[in-house]
Amino acid sequence: MFSGGSIFKTVRFAIVRVFYMLTGFRIGYWRREIERLWKLNQDDYIAYLDAALSDNQPLDGSGNVVDSLSTLMNGTEISKEIFNGRPVNNTKNKMLFSRYTSGTSGTRTKVYLSKDELSRMLAVRDHCFRQYGIKLGQREARMWGVSSPGTRSRIKDWLLNRKTFCVVDDSPGDIVQNLLRWRPDYIYGYSSSVLNLSKHIVDNNIAIPGVKLVVCTAEEVLPAHKRIMNTAFDAPVAEEYGSTEFDVIAFEDRDGDLALVNPWLIVESTESGLVITDVYRSTQSLVRYQIGDIGDIVHRKTSLKRLPIISNLKGRSGDRYVYGGHGKMFHASEISRALNDYFEEGHVTFDFTVVQNEIGTCVLHVSEMPGIDLGDLCLLLAKRLRERTSTNLDVLPGTVGKLRQFKGKRSYFIQNIQRNNGIYANEA
Repeated sequence: MFSGGSIFKTVRFAIVRVFYMLTGFRIGYWRREIERLWKLNQDDYIAYLDAALSDNQPLDGSGNVVDSLSTLMNGTEISKEIFNGRPVNNTKNKMLFSRYTSGTSGTRTKVYLSKDELSRMLAVRDHCFRQYGIKLGQREARMWGVSSPGTRSRIKDWLLNRKTFCVVDDSPGDIVQNLLRWRPDYIYGYSSSVLNLSKHIVDNNIAIPGVKLVVCTAEEVLPAHKRIMNTAFDAPVAEEYGSTEFDVIAFEDRDGDLALVNPWLIVESTESGLVITDVYRSTQSLVRYQIGDIGDIVHRKTSLKRLPIISNLKGRSGDRYVYGGHGKMFHASEISRALNDYFEEGHVTFDFTVVQNEIGTCVLHVSEMPGIDLGDLCLLLAKRLRERTSTNLDVLPGTVGKLRQFKGKRSYFIQNIQRNNGIYANEA
């Protein structure tokens, strides 16, 4: 038997889907196409990608036509500067949607999308959510670092059946009360924002009923942090990797892998970081586009094909390495792993950012007191990093409190050392 509240939620969901349909967004059609494409065997899928490139013939970074997978592999990468300098292809005078990137790579970019291109993005998101029993348009609680007080934002939130919460500005108690009134079907937001609220919920033994999924985006999230979120909302926690240019690129599946979910994207790992090609986009050419992040591409074999997985995903390419003494360096992921091991031992869990401003030294900033003296924690972290990497690094105590000023995209580590002729330390 349905309660009045559940009937209202069902009606609101139906309004969102009808809104999409009446405005020409064919989400259901493209979601079924996504499912069909991922079921193709390897040879048929490659043939589909090849045909899409032949039809659209996008341009690479040198302005050369890319009409097949073979020409793609030799194509020049497109930087954000090249992308910004190119005109939009809208020969059919279609209505275009535009959005700006946040500029965390140092270059702010304006992206244009046709209705069909945006429909595919929304369909990918719907496809991801349905793996966890959620449909696009169900009630969302969005955990953001800043509020968007404008009328346009409020109208958009209403149309899309979501409510935005500012975890930085609003008190946790107020957010919890509003959550209980809103009764969301899923939580979506910055990893740090969701973590801070989750800790408050767990510490105060509060129950938030009805949440079926927690989606963490934009920032790296550790396994220990996911467990706190899972305890707080009694729901699975999935990591999302996306960008303004492509929306959802990869989404954590039930096996814990960050799997590529958009079948029209080809993701490669190169010396410049991750580069992405959209074989369908025609409004703007995105051929081996330098997204600005770093990560590895591995493949999980199934009965049909080798599915691409993104692993070791970190933030901006400049944040890849930590530089210790005597010309040594190590991958920044070792910091996250060392602190995750510390959390797994049962110590107080907190959010953190490590900043390097000079070779051989880093500063550890934490969201709250870690349960031991911060200086002692820094010594312990330096010791564990030395054991893991055979590199000497002084870790100094930084600030205690909100980390808003440090949060960039994905990474817990920020590298501020300027390159000298392209080299930080002894990279030989």
